[in-house]
Amino acid sequence: DNTKIRLVTIGLSHYCEKARWGLDLATTKYVEDAHPPGLSAFSTLKFSSGKQSSVPLTVDYSSSTPVILGDSSAILEKYAPFLYNDSDPAKDAEIKQWEEYFDSHLGPTVRVYLYNLMLNPGYFPTLCTVASTGASLVDSVLFKLILKYGGLDQRMRTAMEVNDEKAQISQDEIRAIFRKVGQKLKTENNTYLLGEKFSAADLTFASLASVLIMPTQLNQLYQFDKCPIKVQKFATELRNTTAGHHVLRCYSQHRFAQYDKKIQQVAITPLTSEYLSRKVVFKTYGRNKNINLLRNLGVGVLGVVMAGCASFGYSKLNHE
Repeated sequence: DNTKIRLVTIGLSHYCEKARWGLDLATTKYVEDAHPPGLSAFSTLKFSSGKQSSVPLTVDYSSSTPVILGDSSAILEKYAPFLYNDSDPAKDAEIKQWEEYFDSHLGPTVRVYLYNLMLNPGYFPTLCTVASTGASLVDSVLFKLILKYGGLDQRMRTAMEVNDEKAQISQDEIRAIFRKVGQKLKTENNTYLLGEKFSAADLTFASLASVLIMPTQLNQLYQFDKCPIKVQKFATELRNTTAGHHVLRCYSQHRFAQYDKKIQQVAITPLTSEYLSRKVVFKTYGRNKNINLLRNLGVGVLGVVMAGCASFGYSKLNHE
């Protein structure tokens, strides 16, 4: 495989979808190394020489010395610079201000709201199914084990401060963010957040909101039909807002688009039936990657489970 870029992710992470979308827009050839929550640190710590446990993380082998990027915004700016505006410093600064606002406010609140529901034992089977999409068979088995027997659910709740009270506060903040975005779109009567050009601000908002808006393009990744009914009802509420319509439009027109050098912006893809039927899939080596590890699974499972739990506590699931 001549692929020069490896994208390490937690498959269901909305921050990872942000990085994935940017790489796709730039038509950058990459392979995704997807993991369930709590197990990605084995890869990120290895590739970063122990310096980083969070995702997304890219490893670029294009040069003699691999280049590591461990932040969704840094990955986006590196591989999709056309989503910013170097020719207009003021506009570029505004794009980055909105991007940072969504990264620091929308991303964490969406995460707390969803995990508070999904970490209830009744939803463990659904969480295992969704979290294992695109992951290796070994990772899938280990995630089920540490979730059921290793106390991973409580570690995740502690690391991310997930509880009923925080989830309610997060849901209220999500609604406030959607109102703010809707108001900006209405007041300025723009197609996008900052004028008539799809930018990093739009992509960041859409990707971080995607796990709640549930665009059809991501259904194979997130399997929305298996989500709790409460989440699906909240998704319906958000989709019926101006901001929700914006997320759906960004996904329908730009998720599979490419940068057009002639017009110097991301093109709007014609909404043909073939295009609308496309779905985002993981560009991984498949569920059998790392299959050789199964030879050691029977002997080493206890040690790996303990290491997985410990690494999760270290990483604190900082998906940025």
